[in-house]
Amino acid sequence: MFLTFFNLFLTYLGFKGGCVADRLGNDDFRIIFYYHRVMIQRGIASFGLDYGHCPPWLFLRMVKLGREMVEVLVAEYGPDEFVRRIADPVWFQSLGTVLAFDWNASGLTTILTAALKEAIRGQERDLGIFICGGKGKTSRKTPDEIWEWGGRLA
Repeated sequence: MFLTFFNLFLTYLGFKGGCVADRLGNDDFRIIFYYHRVMIQRGIASFGLDYGHCPPWLFLRMVKLGREMVEVLVAEYGPDEFVRRIADPVWFQSLGTVLAFDWNASGLTTILTAALKEAIRGQERDLGIFICGGKGKTSRKTPDEIWEWGGRLA
């Protein structure tokens, strides 16, 4: 049972392989795991255009979970690695899905950006990252936000 779970977990993380059990004696045995990282396949996905708004209860849930995830990722890997990961479209889409937004929604980019921006509000300097942009009118203020953060950090 444990080995099946372990194998599924490693497969989920992108590893392929298996395990071999060697009998050493009457009651002793050892398990040798052999796994290697496989290349993640990437491609193009098309999504329909969604109209409407993210429900407030869902947005608040995304903000709360997003705050914790950003803090852990930055603490473990640093702000540079967080930016590298969030710049990967597949990783970004996956993060939006993990934060409970509809996986096939065309609004994921703007909603996730707004949720993460709200999640780290007031902690930007401590985390070493800032997020600009959002949905609707906020998206048109993005260049001004970048200039404002540039002035604060200079």
